Amino acid sequence: MAATFGDLVPGGQPVNETNCYAAAAYRGWGWPPGDRDGAEWALAVEAIHFATAEAAVRLKQTGAPVASIFGLSTAVAHHDDPATSSIIDRFYNVHWSGGPGLFRDGVLNLPGRDRVERADLAGSFDLIGFSYCSTASVSKGRFVLHPTDAPVSPLGYGIWADGLGLVLDRLHEQIPRTPLLGAEYGIGTDDDEMRAAYLERCLYIANAARERNPWLLDSGSSSLALRGLPRFAASSSAVR
Repeated sequence: MAATFGDLVPGGQPVNETNCYAAAAYRGWGWPPGDRDGAEWALAVEAIHFATAEAAVRLKQTGAPVASIFGLSTAVAHHDDPATSSIIDRFYNVHWSGGPGLFRDGVLNLPGRDRVERADLAGSFDLIGFSYCSTASVSKGRFVLHPTDAPVSPLGYGIWADGLGLVLDRLHEQIPRTPLLGAEYGIGTDDDEMRAAYLERCLYIANAARERNPWLLDSGSSSLALRGLPRFAASSSAVR
């Protein structure tokens, strides 16, 4: 693909939501093959992370920028109990210690798999791209809506634009001074008024994150850009 089409595209994003497909396919989310098998999930998610990072390294040889698309969220505990803490720890191990950890450290350390060192894959992307749909939250050992009174999107998750700020703050903490790309940000609806309000809030939150993390204003770092699909209420230009 890189050899054939690399000079025809302005940039690359090898795999969409690298950390999510295996869960959808092997943890009962309804995607083929539709299994519920923890060992299969662990093997699949490991393979996808390595394949994505290796593809990024190859695509960078074209000279065009390459970004990830990790499906990112933060997790909020609604109760302080061992079951809730365990789920939140696993959530971060799966979604943040996987792809972002491989990019930062050259190490992939996933539940159910041996720790693998791949120094050649550290820094594999030019930008860390991510999607944001909702904030994960856990109460008494199970996932619940956050905020508890949030409206529910047609796709079944809580609509809460402010969770974008939590993701940006965690990215700043985990991989500081890395250019970021908001690759997907939305609510999955054809209600244009709702989409417009959601996008307006997104721009406010992104600029507020820049005030908290001044390096995002550094034009030399490429800072923060937002883009995405029209039906997912995303912007086509960088936040100014």
